[in-house]
Amino acid sequence: MNEYTVRVDGMECQGCERVIRSRLTDLPGVTDVVPDADTGEVRVYGDPTRDRIRETIVDAGYDPST
Repeated sequence: MNEYTVRVDGMECQGCERVIRSRLTDLPGVTDVVPDADTGEVRVYGDPTRDRIRETIVDAGYDPST
């Protein structure tokens, strides 16, 4: 199982955390999602590709930073 940490610009509140968590949890191979609006980061656990995680964040209306 992999762990990815992605900075997400625009994730600033609990509502944003819920959106990110919901979208990423739906990805095949994801076992857990831990968004943190205070740090602007989301940790994703499982076996999705980093590119798929980034695409999903963009589709949710947020900007994943490198």
